Amino acid sequence: MAMSLDDLRAFVAAADLGSVARAATALELTPSALSKRLKSLEAYAGVELLARSTAGIELTAAGRALLPDARRAIAQVDAVAERLRGLATDVEPVRMAASPGIAERIVPVALSLLDGERALPVELQVANSSIVRQMVLDGRADLGVAAADLDENLAHLGRVLAEDELVAVVPEGHPWMNAPAVDVAELAATRLILRDPASHIRRTLEWGIATTGRALAVPLVEVGNAAAVKAAIRARGVPGVLSRFAVDPELDRLAVRPIVGARLRRRYWVLVAPGAGPETTRVADGLFAAVQE
Repeated sequence: MAMSLDDLRAFVAAADLGSVARAATALELTPSALSKRLKSLEAYAGVELLARSTAGIELTAAGRALLPDARRAIAQVDAVAERLRGLATDVEPVRMAASPGIAERIVPVALSLLDGERALPVELQVANSSIVRQMVLDGRADLGVAAADLDENLAHLGRVLAEDELVAVVPEGHPWMNAPAVDVAELAATRLILRDPASHIRRTLEWGIATTGRALAVPLVEVGNAAAVKAAIRARGVPGVLSRFAVDPELDRLAVRPIVGARLRRRYWVLVAPGAGPETTRVADGLFAAVQE
């Protein structure tokens, strides 16, 4: 007679729940089927493992000795089964490209929401939106998150993740902290901490200010990502401009103020490469869930 893993599961469930009926319900069995498994295990062990009474089930000395080993055996077999399922469905890592602000704020949340599922490898490359878009088109990325102008339609590649607006990011002690909003004329005349000229946020800012008949003052500092912008704002005590998605006022210790007097809005798109598989779709779904957090 061989010992069955199902017999061990029945034993552990009965020990934990103290009742054949409750254990049977937990394992989606009939009470008679569960009792049969318990008797099979006892026959294999050659000793009584459970003392049955009208009040329920109690472990015998032999049952108490077996219980830790039974738990361990079940856990080990379950771990092996999970690994085998992973081997059977192993896929290449999902290659994701994302613009800096999204990569710093939204992507980590999206991946954390996937943590409860089977481990999913993701390779992330951070790049400006124009490069992200090209990577998806070229097949160098399975999934991309890129900014685009409001009037630009990328529906042939993906879906709108969220609408975004550019905001003034203000350090402690700066006069703009006391204002409910920052006028575009004052913003344009101020030397700011900004992203690099190749970034979509910079082009959106320059275009929006140009539509008001103004020119943007020469930046005090230009840097390549949102984290560096925020660090420079704190270090210099000078405001900057970023995507609203790139700033967590409490975490970053910076204030956010809307900019009035210019159209400084855009959209983030989730772009999916043609032929991308279901794992890519899972990560994309995680991004949409993350923006709702």
